[in-house]
Amino acid sequence: AVVFPGSGSTAVIASFASVSFPAGVTAVSVPSDGRLDLYVSGGPPTAEQVAAALGVDASNVVVKKVVEVGDDAAHIEFDMPVRVLLDGQAGGRAFYVNNTSGEVVPIRTACAADDTAAVHAQLGGARGACWFDRDGDKIVYTYHLTRFGTADAPTPLEVMVAEAAAGSVVRVPPGTYAEDVLVVNKSLAIEPADPGNPPLFTGYSHIVVDAQAGGPVAIRGLVFEDTAHAPGGGGLASIVVGPGAPGAAAGAAPVAIEGNTFRNTCDAGVRAAALPAAGPGGPPPPIAGLTVENNRFYDIGGNSASCGAGGGAPAAEATARADAIVAGQYDDGAAGASSPAQLTGMAVRDNYIFGTTYTGIRIAGADGLAVTGNHIEGVPDDGMRIMQSRNVQVHLNTIVGANQAPPAAAGAQHDGLAGAAIEVWSGSDDVAATLNRVSGSAGALLVCAGA
Repeated sequence: AVVFPGSGSTAVIASFASVSFPAGVTAVSVPSDGRLDLYVSGGPPTAEQVAAALGVDASNVVVKKVVEVGDDAAHIEFDMPVRVLLDGQAGGRAFYVNNTSGEVVPIRTACAADDTAAVHAQLGGARGACWFDRDGDKIVYTYHLTRFGTADAPTPLEVMVAEAAAGSVVRVPPGTYAEDVLVVNKSLAIEPADPGNPPLFTGYSHIVVDAQAGGPVAIRGLVFEDTAHAPGGGGLASIVVGPGAPGAAAGAAPVAIEGNTFRNTCDAGVRAAALPAAGPGGPPPPIAGLTVENNRFYDIGGNSASCGAGGGAPAAEATARADAIVAGQYDDGAAGASSPAQLTGMAVRDNYIFGTTYTGIRIAGADGLAVTGNHIEGVPDDGMRIMQSRNVQVHLNTIVGANQAPPAAAGAQHDGLAGAAIEVWSGSDDVAATLNRVSGSAGALLVCAGA
């Protein structure tokens, strides 16, 4: 317990949770003895109560440890957000219980950053609470103290994907999906039940595909709009294609991302792979046969204020720099073409990209890459950037207005380096750029030394 208010920043710490109070915060409804307690709740809500609040089937809900913060008879409120850490509860659906009414309230908003001032600016008008995951823990910023907890509670769409047989088609009903994080680890096609009324994925919904899923995977005809990924999610995107486990065979599951629409996202529209890292099982295999085709991207990164800035996301992947399509990761320490292949046989074709906060298409570590028939317009940095890749065809693309933002311009995400509509970085080999059309850009083609 702690006597409140203190003279400066104060914390209440237990093995299962901690609460941190910013300096200068004031509160109402403080218990008469001035003490705030922290303990495991003796009266957690039932799975049925949490399921009703989340709008899911109670049979799939498991309530985790619920923590009482403050006083079980009071709903203590503050004029600035306080930080509640729930030890080991990352991944669960966060909620609180109003100690006055007994209502279970889901915490659906992702925090803008792990910072009191940033969260206060984000939530100050509406108050409420927000969450994010870090290092296995669930962190909640809140203007009130009461009971906090998480629950394992898959959404109906997650249940559909989990129960679908390998090789089948999951047809997503029309509607808005704001909390679905779908992990596709088997051969599936995911598409709208009604192509004329496609489902809308928003908030922190996204799809993660395991490239070693055991068969083809297709994501087609979906709409991703106004996304707001949580802090700690460096490398997130509306659709993420991740490498398989170390030692797996390459090319086990070609992935096709076709005919989707991405609008006002907080981060990239499509992201694939990462730099293979050495480990006990060796590096993961390259992603083979990935196709990104006939998608539409509008204002990518336009909602970057809703992306989390915390969680240790590398600076080069800061959410304020969002590409429509980004695949692989550039190895700054590699010499020449020594960067290991992260993608093989990749095709990016016939996509329409209008507006990003960084490049249009950025690909590294590819062996066998075709970038054809894409239209890229209105990006502040390179229209497309090829890094440490080989056997590349860049053909019949149209690029308008690329690389126009001066490095010092307010809000511009130009990296400050010389650039062009098409840029080929050091370490690339056998790149053919043919019959592309460029207008209104700072330059047409730039080939760096060492390519």
